[in-house]
Amino acid sequence: MRAVAALALGATVLGRAVGPALRGAREGIERVIVVAGLVGDVLSQLYALVGIGLTIVLIWSISRERRLGVASRALATVVGALSLATMGPALHDPLPERAGIALGAGSGVLALVAAFEGLRVARTR
Repeated sequence: MRAVAALALGATVLGRAVGPALRGAREGIERVIVVAGLVGDVLSQLYALVGIGLTIVLIWSISRERRLGVASRALATVVGALSLATMGPALHDPLPERAGIALGAGSGVLALVAAFEGLRVARTR
């Protein structure tokens, strides 16, 4: 997970902060600007692919977790599948606002269900 977080940080810094800022920084550094933009783009796409793979692994592992209830596992699988379904289109274009709201609401409900499940298990207290 630390590697994924480091990849996200690198993609964010190069793709959103440094890359665009270099364009107006100084003239004569076109090669640096192009390389920074390319590295930021590659890191962003790599982060998206790693995120997809990690989501699949986490969906698979939570669906096999016997300590959780059937409803919790089903809800986690549905929310994970919905997030996977939106990742493909999000690679090309920003998601519509409604999709973001739906994903946020689903994640919020899943967090509340997970908190309830965590309170039921004695060793998490």
